[in-house]
Amino acid sequence: MVRIYIMFFSFLSIVFLIKADLSGPITSQIIDPGSVQYSAAYWYSESKSYVNGGVTFTFPTNLFLQTPTVVASISIGSYSIFTTYSCVITSISSNSVTVRVNTGTLLTIGEAPTNSCTVNVWAIGTAN
Repeated sequence: MVRIYIMFFSFLSIVFLIKADLSGPITSQIIDPGSVQYSAAYWYSESKSYVNGGVTFTFPTNLFLQTPTVVASISIGSYSIFTTYSCVITSISSNSVTVRVNTGTLLTIGEAPTNSCTVNVWAIGTAN
């Protein structure tokens, strides 16, 4: 059985309010018959205003040993029933992730304009 203790969900809303990058450790507990193993992983979270061409988030130096798992989301200022926003991770490595935001209407699909939304990322990976 694998247990991962994640203590940062209470910080997530604060991260997106202050729009600053935050990162920290996570302790995972792996329970096997007759033994318990603890290992370290790290997480990173940041929010940025969207810019045409995509937003790149650079992780702190040597934070991840290999490419982390990344979750991206978007926040929009005002909702419209006529426009749908979607985010796509276009590039990812152990050093950075790039996110592009697309908009869609009944007739068109294209890239979101600059400052039309806020892109939020959360990454978790093996500690370096």
